[in-house]
Amino acid sequence: MKMNRLHHQQIIHWARTSEDGYGGSVFDAPAQIIGRWEAGGDMIRTSDGDEVAALATAFLSANVAEGDYLMLGDVDDLDSATADNPQAIEGALEVRQLRKTPDFQGRYFERKAVM
Repeated sequence: MKMNRLHHQQIIHWARTSEDGYGGSVFDAPAQIIGRWEAGGDMIRTSDGDEVAALATAFLSANVAEGDYLMLGDVDDLDSATADNPQAIEGALEVRQLRKTPDFQGRYFERKAVM
């Protein structure tokens, strides 16, 4: 059974590609993916060992990585002047933790991104 049967929301994904050499990041162009977005969340421990409050959780059928950015919405609604920099967009959140869980047969995966 596919685990993405409840994924009906449009989510914008910016994949982090590299460092810019000045302490910032470079991102791919925004891409549209499907998932389920839940606002709020529990306390999580980041890969650095810090404990932070989660602002949102997204359940996805596409791969993302820690350091990428996600936002609930449609990529066509983005302002073209800031579309390539999610750090300048209100509502775009950095993926702080990612869990990838297979179904019982190991054919499909659910990705849980915590921001």
